[in-house]
Amino acid sequence: GIARAIVSNPRLLLLDEATSALDTKSERIVQEALDSASVGRSTIVIAHRLSTIRNVGQVIVMESGRVVERGEYDELRMKHDGIFARMVMDQGMERKTKEHHSDEKMVSASSAAKFVFSLIDPQLEKEGATPRRAQVSKGSVRGDSLAFSYPSQPNRRVVNDVSFFVEQGRSLAFVGPSGGGKSTIVNLLERFYDPASGQLVPNVESHCSMIISVVRVALESSAQGRTSVMIAHRLDTIQHCDEICFVEGGKIVERGSHSDLISRRGKYYEMTEQQRL
Repeated sequence: GIARAIVSNPRLLLLDEATSALDTKSERIVQEALDSASVGRSTIVIAHRLSTIRNVGQVIVMESGRVVERGEYDELRMKHDGIFARMVMDQGMERKTKEHHSDEKMVSASSAAKFVFSLIDPQLEKEGATPRRAQVSKGSVRGDSLAFSYPSQPNRRVVNDVSFFVEQGRSLAFVGPSGGGKSTIVNLLERFYDPASGQLVPNVESHCSMIISVVRVALESSAQGRTSVMIAHRLDTIQHCDEICFVEGGKIVERGSHSDLISRRGKYYEMTEQQRL
């Protein structure tokens, strides 16, 4: 969508959270391209990540449908008791307080998870108990040499020779750059598509009451005791997974626990360092 907008050479460029779905490295690359594309044309940007609007000519801060501040980025950033200055400070402190925020989100996520599982088994809410393992975890899943191409591009392998195994009650996370194939692997798990080759085999202990939690954000407290597959851009959310697979170019190029991958100082390590910055 960004490419089409730029190729059409518009006089007015409207960007509404254009890079919000990208990982840190991809966002930096795309943002540099957008900054270059904005030269010589009128550009209006909507942003929550204030780092993406450092080079704009004017910043307008809105609250409750009204313009409450306007000026240059540095001018507003230095404004005493200003709303924009507070937003910049809050985002700058986000990395330092990440653990605290993660705990708060975990509490909220746990409450949401309890509600979801109460729909699966109404007795859970009545009893005030955590989901029983036998009800939500009844097997494992294995992918053997999976390959897949989308029907619109049959000659382009989005997933190529991917193998993994998630034991019953264990957790697996797929991480990596945008467009690397993570979501496609999970689409195969969810049976939205069938692999072009290879096998995807769920193994059930006694019947098909198995539930595999496919989540975009790791809910550690609710994921314990059940088979879980996760996709993440924020690597702090999946540090406690049993296995992490780094997916790039449709292949798993690194796998292991968080500590294993950090010690190797490979692609996973590089991504964690980029997110710290």
